Amino acid sequence: MTDQASTTDQASKSRVGRRSRRQLLTRGAGTLAAVLTAETLARPVPAAAADGNPVTLGQLNTETTLTEITNSTDNANTLRCSARGSGDAVQAVSDSGAGVSGNSGPGVGVQGVTNNGTGVMGLSTSGIAMVGKSQGFGDGVHGEAPLGIGVKATGKTALQVNGPAVFNRSGIVTVAAGHSTVTNTGIALTAASLVLATIQGNVAGVFVQGVTRVTGSSGSFTIHLNKTVSKSVKVAWFAIN
Repeated sequence: MTDQASTTDQASKSRVGRRSRRQLLTRGAGTLAAVLTAETLARPVPAAAADGNPVTLGQLNTETTLTEITNSTDNANTLRCSARGSGDAVQAVSDSGAGVSGNSGPGVGVQGVTNNGTGVMGLSTSGIAMVGKSQGFGDGVHGEAPLGIGVKATGKTALQVNGPAVFNRSGIVTVAAGHSTVTNTGIALTAASLVLATIQGNVAGVFVQGVTRVTGSSGSFTIHLNKTVSKSVKVAWFAIN
């Protein structure tokens, strides 16, 4: 009986020891899992980098192929981005290509709209800040301002033109034979306006003596030759300011 009781007691202690070790390991695994979970919640979750994954807000998203968004609703915006304060709503960065590329059929490729700021701005440290190209007969750069300046150029060289320059405030008038003056009407002139005039051709003894102006939105100017001409004389004119 004594030997049997001793054997039973030892088996019981062995089971208790095994349970204690098992419980200790279980509690340790649970504690480790809790620590790892806390560390995971504390650190930023890395953005998914695999193609086909959804875009994650507030994180870096990477891809190896083009991401394209198509809106099948007519006359609807495809993507809108808003920024508070002085932040950029959209910022595009490229190593060597175009930061922003806009393509449109009959519409506008890239459009910038602002109530009081700059609609579109191009910045460059050494290259060309903005380039406008037209593959056909369109305008490379077109500027309109009903009450302001259509295109304003400021710099060491404010404007450089390669090719013919066309101005709608220039032209040719003809002083008829038997006259010494010619008047051109319908030219908006102010007190700061200048009218340059020069005879076209080599007319001996005849030159432009002066120009008189009538200012206003429907102004005019009169070109005076130094004498009455026996045959018609063409005079080129150019109004600035």
